[in-house]
Amino acid sequence: PGVIPSTKAVTRLKDNVRSWLHRGNVSPLPEVVAALNRKLRGWANYFQHGSVLRTRQKLDRFVYDRVRGFLRRRNQVQTRGARRYSREFVFGELGVVALDALPRSL
Repeated sequence: PGVIPSTKAVTRLKDNVRSWLHRGNVSPLPEVVAALNRKLRGWANYFQHGSVLRTRQKLDRFVYDRVRGFLRRRNQVQTRGARRYSREFVFGELGVVALDALPRSL
C-alpha cells in the first residue's frame, strides 16, 4: 500500500507529454488529445496500485499547464490563457483525461 511510482517513471511520462505538446507539433488538436490520452491512461493503468493520489494530482497539474501553454502558443494568445483555457475546458470540453478521476486500487 505504501508503494509510489518512481521518480524515473514520472519523469518519463513528463517527457512523453512534453514531446506531444511541443511548439512545432502541427497535428490536428483531436489527434494530439487522443495520443495524450492514450499515454495518460496507460500510465495510470500500470500505476494504479499503491499510494498514487498525490502523484496523480501533481501530474494533472503538470498536464494542465502544458496543455494550456500549447493551446496558448498555437492560438497566439498574449496572456497566460488561464481564463480562456480553464481546467474545466481542458479536462472537460477538450477531453484530456484527468489522472485523478481515473479508478485506482488501494
